[in-house]
Amino acid sequence: MILILTFAGSGFAQTAQTANMERVTLLLSKGSPEAGRRTFQDLLCTSCHRVQGETRFPKPFSGYEGPVLGKKKAAQTTSDLAMSILVPSHKVSEDLKKKLKGSGSPMTDYSDVVTFRQLADLVAYLGSIK
Repeated sequence: MILILTFAGSGFAQTAQTANMERVTLLLSKGSPEAGRRTFQDLLCTSCHRVQGETRFPKPFSGYEGPVLGKKKAAQTTSDLAMSILVPSHKVSEDLKKKLKGSGSPMTDYSDVVTFRQLADLVAYLGSIK
């Protein structure tokens, strides 16, 4: 699996989080959706996100409920899924920008927390959501 994470170039909005970043290519082994599901729980992603069709996760309890993760998220490219985890503010919907009054994503930046294995597994899990 090859992930190309682009932090600069045409069509990419510079934010305070991404101003000092550059294009990076990561090579990751194929992830495990089952391990990704466990990582999703271990990293407390369930505190803000619901997963479409998942009935065993607790309901989100944070002050901000993030997007519901489902078919639309699963249809994104592998690179976009990885970027959503590593640098959540790289791409914020217009609706969310209005709601947050122009600021970036309230999601924590996981680039210092998640391992390569966890990233590969999370991407596999998110990509497997039906």
